[in-house]
Amino acid sequence: MKLLDTRALQRLRGIKQLAMANLVYPGALHTRFDHSIGVCHLAGLMAERLKLPED
Repeated sequence: MKLLDTRALQRLRGIKQLAMANLVYPGALHTRFDHSIGVCHLAGLMAERLKLPED
């Protein structure tokens, strides 16, 4: 996907979504990039469910 290769989206890989939670829970690594991918997926599922046009 071309969108994933954009500079703006790649920049999100370095921004933590959970702030300092990974110090308490080492497995709780979650970046804004990960969050954005999940949100995009859920939005796609919602669009399908609502039968919205693909464009």
